[in-house]
Amino acid sequence: MGKKRKLSGLSDAKLSSAYDSLIELRKKLQYEVVDEQVEDVESAKTDQFEEQLDKLLSLMEPRLQTKSPHSQSFSFSNVTLEILEDHLCIKQAANLRLKSEHPARIEKTTDLGKDKLWSSNNLHRHLNGLETLVPQTSEANARPWIDAFFFRVSAMVPTGMRMVLNMEHTIPATVLHPTTSTTLAGQIDYSAVVAEENVILDDPLMSTVHQVLPTGFFVTVAEPGNLRDHVAQAVAEMYGCAKLLKKDFLRGALTDGHQWIFLILHLNSDGNGGSFKRSVTVHLSVSGLPGGPQEVAKPTADLIAGILSFWIEHSFDDLGQDDWFELVQPQSVKYGE
Repeated sequence: MGKKRKLSGLSDAKLSSAYDSLIELRKKLQYEVVDEQVEDVESAKTDQFEEQLDKLLSLMEPRLQTKSPHSQSFSFSNVTLEILEDHLCIKQAANLRLKSEHPARIEKTTDLGKDKLWSSNNLHRHLNGLETLVPQTSEANARPWIDAFFFRVSAMVPTGMRMVLNMEHTIPATVLHPTTSTTLAGQIDYSAVVAEENVILDDPLMSTVHQVLPTGFFVTVAEPGNLRDHVAQAVAEMYGCAKLLKKDFLRGALTDGHQWIFLILHLNSDGNGGSFKRSVTVHLSVSGLPGGPQEVAKPTADLIAGILSFWIEHSFDDLGQDDWFELVQPQSVKYGE
């Protein structure tokens, strides 16, 4: 009989990646729907599996928490503001606010894809339906709103272009600092790519995104609550992706489906850390009496879709003059303002 491989025999990078995957599995088990006919039979097995999974996670955590000045391994889901600034060397550089002329720009975007299934009007109807169908109680329940916005954006891309949306894929352990073996790894919730149709038809799984595709936009899903508490994790995910794709700039977003924070990451030229710009929180406005029909404010839905469309197409660019946002650079920018 062969010897079992000890936990200590795994590299920090592999252990971190495995830990993050197990955390995602643990989350999915919490929301798994079980058929009532087999619920009693499967319940005991599920409980036993969850107990074993928790024990395994508890064994891995002390190893992951062990810090070395020359070798560290971080998981996206565990990155805090302190880790972001002190270990990943990434700080907030500026805030972004919507330009005053954004209402006029919203009107122009509503005509994009007006003859397609995911037109502006159909998005509005779909969101209104979700308000009475899906409660805003968890990260998993946020996804129908996020999906709807991406579907709308897919109808807004220029002629001859196509969007491909990937969900829940793993970013392998990436070395962060040239002089150490510090790594960052984990799973990202969404990535969206816009490219010429012939390129996507040749490679629908986007395996060559880092080689030939001109865009790559990444989204982190947060649980309902204070969205700003999850900015560090979102920036860390973007940092891991930017290092992997070898891009100086990368755009992304953090959302719970109703609130959106848009982010631009800039990597330092020496390959060590970087800085990011953070937008004001853009809200999907909903009105209505408690227990009654809820109505989404259509301009706010069109605003979010319009920003997403533009940002996906410019996902490897810094802020430009033609953007939806403008720079706010006070004397001292504090995280979370």
